[in-house]
Amino acid sequence: MSDLDVETAGIQSNITVPVGSNLEVDVIVQGASDLRGVNFDLFYDTEAVEVVSVEKGDFLKSGGGQTVLLTDTAIPGTINVSTII
Repeated sequence: MSDLDVETAGIQSNITVPVGSNLEVDVIVQGASDLRGVNFDLFYDTEAVEVVSVEKGDFLKSGGGQTVLLTDTAIPGTINVSTII
């Protein structure tokens, strides 16, 4: 299940997911040219969400070159994502 409509920028914050279900959050890059890297923090409520995994999506896999995805979940409620393309 995904909470992001790729035609609409931003994350819809009012989504409801049944307890015990998986929720997939896609990060969409639009209008970028000559992109070499990205760094951002994703914040979540630790009482409501358990992070299961962070994975490369189609964009990072599409270039055919080497990409590096680094994630840090050391601070509860925060995922720091860095990538080098």
